[in-house]
Amino acid sequence: MGVAAQEKEKSPENWFNLDPIQDNLRGMSTEKTYQELLKGKQGRTIVVAVIDSGVDITHEDLQGKIWINTKEIPNNGKDDDKNGFVDDLNGWNFIGGKDGKNVEQDSYELTREYVRLNEKFGKIHHQKVGNRVIKDSPLQREKFAISA
Repeated sequence: MGVAAQEKEKSPENWFNLDPIQDNLRGMSTEKTYQELLKGKQGRTIVVAVIDSGVDITHEDLQGKIWINTKEIPNNGKDDDKNGFVDDLNGWNFIGGKDGKNVEQDSYELTREYVRLNEKFGKIHHQKVGNRVIKDSPLQREKFAISA
């Protein structure tokens, strides 16, 4: 008497969003919940912020994709849209200085990263070259053969 191998049924990748009654699969019914919560409500466009150490808004791959604040007149030194930020044509750099620009030499985010990595990889060396400060760690020197 032979036993047929039973093939295990694969659950859908979004199983956790499914409804236990409707889909006969244990889930949280998120789709059903959204339908109920959003019933009769109108959708609206939202702007998504990039939280990072900077974006090159002039990069060719980003042309036509960077948000433009149409209520702001560029480079006139005024807060045209009255939101508290002067010349915020493409958003505002909250990590930079009070004027929304990166601080001289590097950003606060970069400085935070150096401090964090310094604890992990050892003392970070500062070397002044012209008007720039070069920062490197023992790990960088080893990886890129940089002399201290």
